[in-house]
Amino acid sequence: MADPPVQDTAELESRVHATVEEIYQKKSFSVIGRSEGMNMAVSPEEAKLLQATVEKYGSRNTIETGMGTGLSAVHIMLGITKNGGGSHTAVDPYQKGELWNGLGLHVVEHFGFSDMFTWVCEKSDLALPQMVSEGRKFDLAFIDGNHRFEGALVDFYFIDQMLDVGGIVVFDDADWPSVRRAVTFALRHRNYE
Repeated sequence: MADPPVQDTAELESRVHATVEEIYQKKSFSVIGRSEGMNMAVSPEEAKLLQATVEKYGSRNTIETGMGTGLSAVHIMLGITKNGGGSHTAVDPYQKGELWNGLGLHVVEHFGFSDMFTWVCEKSDLALPQMVSEGRKFDLAFIDGNHRFEGALVDFYFIDQMLDVGGIVVFDDADWPSVRRAVTFALRHRNYE
């Protein structure tokens, strides 16, 4: 069951960080009624860095490919909330399957972020081109779906077309050789720093 909505962002941030800290310590989601493991979650440091990046750049309309445990989404949306509100979209076709069994969706609901959240149950190589054709725009993107070179590159290719000028792209696991190649491509062939 979701906690009651919190109006005070400091109170919300405290509650999120305390619960997430417990999740990381126990290496389980048992604190929110689920027992899945943490083997594929972003680290606490990565989650806080995502939140800090959203806050620093004033991001209010964000997207991620791959949602997994939902911890990245929660931290992104916490940052958006501290920036005055906005929306977050997650593209993940596996949330309702055996791999995640709705875990990320449950985590988002638990923390009360459902009203600012959109889940797209589609592979990113199909969903992102559709979003481009609809004229969707974002100011921050977190690429954390398919970690093969071509998967990360395709996600970047379409996200690049939807980012506002000055938009931010964050690649998860950029130290993996396959993802690093996509990052190198972005830096060499697009106007990114």
